[in-house]
Amino acid sequence: MKNNEKTSGIIRDQRIRELIKKREEKLDEEVVENIGKQKFGMTPKQKQVYDFLIAYQKTYGVYPSTAEIAAGEIDGREILPKRHKSACWAIMTRLKQRGYIEVLPYTERGLRVL
Repeated sequence: MKNNEKTSGIIRDQRIRELIKKREEKLDEEVVENIGKQKFGMTPKQKQVYDFLIAYQKTYGVYPSTAEIAAGEIDGREILPKRHKSACWAIMTRLKQRGYIEVLPYTERGLRVL
């Protein structure tokens, strides 16, 4: 019985490794596809906020609130110059109009980078 359990465990481990490898290959393909597809048509301030949204999401796993964008800090380091919330909202509105982000209304942290 132990031999069968050991064999089934090995097979399961192999399947898990295969799934992980396929996922890594898919991620690599996505990265290669996106190389050279830079977002054009942004002002320098819009680019700063856009990059901040991506960095914040990678750091914390969620998108920042408007107040957090206005503060411009990630892990206590100033990434963006401080702005008023209304200025941040205006920049995010322009990014939304140009198709770089999606704003989900009436949702806390309702942002998504496209």
